[in-house]
Amino acid sequence: MFSADIGRCLFVTAVSFSRNREPARLRFTYQNIESVPSDPGIYTLWFKRRCLYVGRSENLRERLTQHWRHSHNETLRLWIEGYRPELRFEYRLTPPVRLSTVEEHLIQRLQPETNIQLVH
Repeated sequence: MFSADIGRCLFVTAVSFSRNREPARLRFTYQNIESVPSDPGIYTLWFKRRCLYVGRSENLRERLTQHWRHSHNETLRLWIEGYRPELRFEYRLTPPVRLSTVEEHLIQRLQPETNIQLVH
């Protein structure tokens, strides 16, 4: 992983949030979530090549932990409960002022299956 620099919005993992290729996504395990910084950013949850969810948070580690324990999104929670060993996630640090814009862009581009309010 690269060191975090919020001002320049560096990618924390070598990923591009792309549906078209298989980047080195992290397994959705508690250990991997614990390695995520507590900084603001955007994250995606994946099942194979299917984007399940795009989210944003002021504290990435805390938000991913919430999904791990009991997601507020019922459809996503069912995916997590049923397929946890096969799920992967990506994240990137993002300045707080850009969180909404980047999240909306990714929702439009990736069309995640479990986002409650899809932006079309």
